Amino acid sequence: MVTAMSDAPGFGVLLQRLLDNRGLYADHLARLPDLDRDELELLLRGSLEPHPVLLRTLATALALRPADLFAASGWPVPVELRPVAPQARPQVTELVLLARGCEPAELLRLRRFARSLWPTQPEPPAAADDLVTGNGFGALLGALLANRNLSTPGLAAITGLTEGALTRLLTGDRTPAPDQLTALAEALDLRVDDLFALAGAALPESGLTYAYPVRPHLGGLVGDLVPLPATRIDWVLAQAHNPR
Repeated sequence: MVTAMSDAPGFGVLLQRLLDNRGLYADHLARLPDLDRDELELLLRGSLEPHPVLLRTLATALALRPADLFAASGWPVPVELRPVAPQARPQVTELVLLARGCEPAELLRLRRFARSLWPTQPEPPAAADDLVTGNGFGALLGALLANRNLSTPGLAAITGLTEGALTRLLTGDRTPAPDQLTALAEALDLRVDDLFALAGAALPESGLTYAYPVRPHLGGLVGDLVPLPATRIDWVLAQAHNPR
């Protein structure tokens, strides 16, 4: 099992881990526009809580999805960062189940097609009735799934983990093992060390192992669907039903 340093590490601890993963210091970030060194130092010491503008700036600097950094920090994810069509989660699940059997070239073709459908102007997201609240890894995982419009069956299809195992993680009945975190990171299109950091878990000294048959690029395909309305997700689904 992972040794978690905290169910909900303070934001300063989380930020320091993310910086460490990239070999960065506060000085590096302070050189970027809209980031102040004194503010960063207060954040790292835990003397200042992040605010939405700062979270967006930090996410860009760290190459993280802003929605994920909001979720990890405990802030509600802004509506404009959520999936446009939360009601299309069943279609996303169906697409994942179809795409997991695709050859790599076909999967990349689906991703390119999905990205070609992105609207030139962002569409307002539909109201979501399943916003995730709470602390601990289960709440974080639920938020990361919601950010991607991904269901538990869809996540199981990508990771190879059983739905039962994922449910136990989501409810907090189990602490994720290192190989599970590794598989989840691949499925969520996250850096593995970043998911360990977001989960408040120490990286294993023996190195990371890949015990589950993660499907490469499926997590990226799920992320490509986030800006799409339901009708365009259906177009991608139709492409998956009729591979070339």
